[in-house]
Amino acid sequence: MRFCYEYPGGQFCQVDLVRPGLPVKVLKNGNVTRLLWSPDGRSLIGAGTNTVRLWTLSGTLRTAVPSSPLIEPGDTQTSSQIIRLWLNRGDLCVSTRDQLFDTQGQQRHTTVTTTRYQLATLQGLTSSTLPGPREADCQAVRRSD
Repeated sequence: MRFCYEYPGGQFCQVDLVRPGLPVKVLKNGNVTRLLWSPDGRSLIGAGTNTVRLWTLSGTLRTAVPSSPLIEPGDTQTSSQIIRLWLNRGDLCVSTRDQLFDTQGQQRHTTVTTTRYQLATLQGLTSSTLPGPREADCQAVRRSD
C-alpha cells in the first residue's frame, strides 16, 4: 500500500508491505510516485523522482538511477524526472525526462531516455535517448543463456 501525506510545500509518500497474517512492514526509501508488482509477485517496483527501487518480500532494497544525457557546453544544470515505468518481456523499462538549462536558467532542450533493466538485479541493459517529448522504445536485449 502507498500512503501519501500532503504538507505545505510538498508531499511525502511511504510504502507499506501488507500481507495477511503478518505484521505490516514499512519499506525503506518508500517516497515513490509509481508502483508495480513483478510478474511473479515476489518484488515490488517503485519510481521516485529520479530513482528506481526494487523491494523483495523480505524488505531488501535495490536501487538504480537512470543516467541522464551528457551536459553540453553552455548547460549548467539538468532536471531529471521518471515519467513512466513498465514491464516488457520480463525486464523493467523506465522513461526519464531530462531538461537542460543554460547559465541564465533558460531551458535549452528536453530529452526522454528509456532504459531497460534486468528485473531481479536492476542492472542496466540498454538505453536510448530521443528529443522530448517523444519516448524511445524499450529495446530488447539478446541474452545467451
